[in-house]
Amino acid sequence: MHETPYEDSFFDIGACVGSLEYFEKEFVQQAVAEFSRIMKPNGKFVLDIPNIGSPEFEISKLIEEYLGRQDQFDLSSEAFETILDAYFVIDKKEIVGPMIQYFLIAK
Repeated sequence: MHETPYEDSFFDIGACVGSLEYFEKEFVQQAVAEFSRIMKPNGKFVLDIPNIGSPEFEISKLIEEYLGRQDQFDLSSEAFETILDAYFVIDKKEIVGPMIQYFLIAK
């Protein structure tokens, strides 16, 4: 996810759903930079992150821990959006259960 075999500006659309919550800040930063690298300018990208602190997230975190898939994500939505701002325009943001979905446009 943070190193892909694709050329620069390869995709018009892309998505990363249900994955970033398993990684810490450094890896997430690398992944977002890679998403940007492989997206064409004005390409559309959708991703989600945990809505840390929400009651729904706390329940899903317990379930994930029970299943042996502990969340590693350690960024507030504000800190994550700062990372995004370097590469994408946030077109829309929605809270869906324990996750925050971002609809992005590549710069």
